[in-house]
Amino acid sequence: MVGCRLTHAYILTPTTMAFEGFQSGNTECPSGAVVFSYRRFDSTAAAKSRPLLVLLHGYPQNSLMWKDFVNEIPDEWEVLIPDLPGYGNSTKPVNPATHSLGHSKREWAKDIVHVIDTLWGQDTQFIAYGHDRGARLAYRLALDYPTRVAGAALLDIVPTSYVWDAMRLEKGHEETKRTHHWVFLSSPRPLPETMIASNPQFYFDYTIRGWTGRTMRDTDAAWISESIAPYLDKERGKDRIAAACEDYRAGANHDIHDDFTSSINPLSHHIPTSTNPAPAPHPPPFKCPLLILSSHHLRARFDVDAIWFSLGEPGKVQSFQIGNDDTGHFIVNEETEETGKKTTEWLDTFWPLPEA
Repeated sequence: MVGCRLTHAYILTPTTMAFEGFQSGNTECPSGAVVFSYRRFDSTAAAKSRPLLVLLHGYPQNSLMWKDFVNEIPDEWEVLIPDLPGYGNSTKPVNPATHSLGHSKREWAKDIVHVIDTLWGQDTQFIAYGHDRGARLAYRLALDYPTRVAGAALLDIVPTSYVWDAMRLEKGHEETKRTHHWVFLSSPRPLPETMIASNPQFYFDYTIRGWTGRTMRDTDAAWISESIAPYLDKERGKDRIAAACEDYRAGANHDIHDDFTSSINPLSHHIPTSTNPAPAPHPPPFKCPLLILSSHHLRARFDVDAIWFSLGEPGKVQSFQIGNDDTGHFIVNEETEETGKKTTEWLDTFWPLPEA
């Protein structure tokens, strides 16, 4: 593995050696972002016949969330594992004048595509595979780069606009209680940044364990401590906290607008039901194959299958529950083998890569 020397980075630890066979380094983007990533290159014909697999982490994690999961991916796949802009060892300037625009999923997508173009070339097709915030980035990549994205895997989410819509009083207001961090983190700066930075160990430990299933909640799992560690760094921790807040502020305005312009609008989009099976009035926004993996707890709050099947092309959407009611939000880490099995079965459908 090729190390990457970064000032005040946390990556130069023995735990990161789990990415055996990967290189690592930074890519400077036109936006001002510097994206750190792990990369597995393979020049064989078998690898080049497949799209690149891009693994996108969520909040409050970083690229290390994939260190066990990547062992489920056959060696023939080339893989890119970035820290999202502003997270982990990636950086992206916060510009208050743009109202968090730089951390919208559309702008993040430009950064990730630039990384791919720089490392693999501008004609590279790829699979956007994301969990949590990374899944929101993955679906934006699929919408904005339809000729580049061969498929998208979206783990434990429904579209951003659907979550905000579910917080309405008419819908019982229950989602506001479950997703209170969306409101808190998107609050005006520097309120959430200041409050979190006053005791980041408590905040992130409370957050992660609160979203973790019962069987793993009280354990000393390495992935939990590796998720929290970047925010505790004395010199860069506050910058990472600020970037995460910018992510959620963008999710409260720019990402909703971009959902609407892509015909993802829960106020106007018809979801077929048993009593009203008529198809949606508009062509589905997603043209590529979709893999939807979700937890019992998300499925208890949203009709996950109905939402995603209504947004994808007929016959191109696969949706599965991962784990049981003891499994929490972090399905990649809590149910690595099951998530890997469903993923590799889906990935097998992309080989060989169809001709354009």
